[in-house]
Amino acid sequence: MDDIISARLRERIKTYEWIPEQRVYSLEAMGNRWVVLMSPGVWTYESIEAWYPGTTWNPTEDVAFVGDWEGPLGRVGYAGMGGCYYAARLAVTEALERERRQARVLVLREIHRDQIMPLGVWLVRESVRAALRGRPARFDTLEEALEEAGRHLDLPLRFWLRVSETLGGGRQETLSRYL
Repeated sequence: MDDIISARLRERIKTYEWIPEQRVYSLEAMGNRWVVLMSPGVWTYESIEAWYPGTTWNPTEDVAFVGDWEGPLGRVGYAGMGGCYYAARLAVTEALERERRQARVLVLREIHRDQIMPLGVWLVRESVRAALRGRPARFDTLEEALEEAGRHLDLPLRFWLRVSETLGGGRQETLSRYL
């Protein structure tokens, strides 16, 4: 349902004017840190998760990244990271629809050891909604917005940029390669 509803909202959003500034929303909840970065531009969406070692889905000794993205035309296949991608996209498209604006969106999520068990896509949808109900930090440049985003995350921003398709290199791999 998240996919179906957000895809319809996405099509309407693509007809709206761009947001006027860079925005950074953040939230810390249930062992997760969330950052939602919105930039003026044609609709694109990316969601990236960083699972810390010792968390439910990461038994390794390295931080594991997983993410997916879409451009203005949407996705061809189902997102490899599963329902979390669509749950966050629904929260984002709802917020943009309320505002009647369009944006480039990047959702970053750190899952720490404090999250004892996964709570499913519900946690993702409601956490991103909660973050977007907050007052964003606003900036004139992407560089300023990225600097602010980095203040809310434990992992240095350079690691996020290396796995981001929309902002950086676009490789999904573990942190150990860069150490």
